[in-house]
Amino acid sequence: MAERRRRLRAWLLWIGIGLVLAWGADGTEISPRQLVSGLGDAARYVVGTPDRPGSGFFPPDFTRWRDFLWQMTLTVKMALWGTALAVVTAMPLAMLAAANTAPHRAIYQLTRRLLV
Repeated sequence: MAERRRRLRAWLLWIGIGLVLAWGADGTEISPRQLVSGLGDAARYVVGTPDRPGSGFFPPDFTRWRDFLWQMTLTVKMALWGTALAVVTAMPLAMLAAANTAPHRAIYQLTRRLLV
């Protein structure tokens, strides 16, 4: 009975994590290509554009609080996905970088150098 309860909790936890990640993916347009190509727009979001002074987030204009709230929500969603992808990437690398779990000493050394 206790084992069954433990398994149920584990499944519910994984389903909850999946639902949070699905929520986080909605509206974030996760794409490495778009991430790199959009770096140039960062300044525009902060200070605005020359043809539209005050269109950026600085100085703050709290009459646009809904925009700020939406952008903060997107940031949290992206952070959720960034963390999830980092965990998925780090787990196999951690196993290969540990001397007691790496299949060969060369793989262990190469993985450690990669992580450094």
